[in-house]
Amino acid sequence: MNENLFQIIEPSTFLKKSMNNDSIDSQCLFGEYFNILDTKGSWSFGTSIEDQYKGWVKSNSLGFYSNTTHVVASTRSFIFLKPDIKSKVLNYLPLRSKINVSKIENQWAKIDIFRNNKYDHG
Repeated sequence: MNENLFQIIEPSTFLKKSMNNDSIDSQCLFGEYFNILDTKGSWSFGTSIEDQYKGWVKSNSLGFYSNTTHVVASTRSFIFLKPDIKSKVLNYLPLRSKINVSKIENQWAKIDIFRNNKYDHG
């Protein structure tokens, strides 16, 4: 496995040609793979595996590589702490996010999410 291969762990993050410019060239979505080629300060330069765009992303939007099994097919899906609509919302996933579903029970999917520097089941 490529030790420079990471995943986007935020709902989305900007991909910029220059870390010092406000211009946004593209966007990477949750679960997309990103190959890091260089790191400077709080930024990582690399290639989005999804579309082969190269640019800078905030390093804290990257987590360790994990397999994905599903793609989000609704405009926005929410990640709940527990399988209960009244449970705390941890985050959201935009359309086309890539996720790893470890279990489906009673119409709820248990997915892997990256928090506290490790993958957890959300």
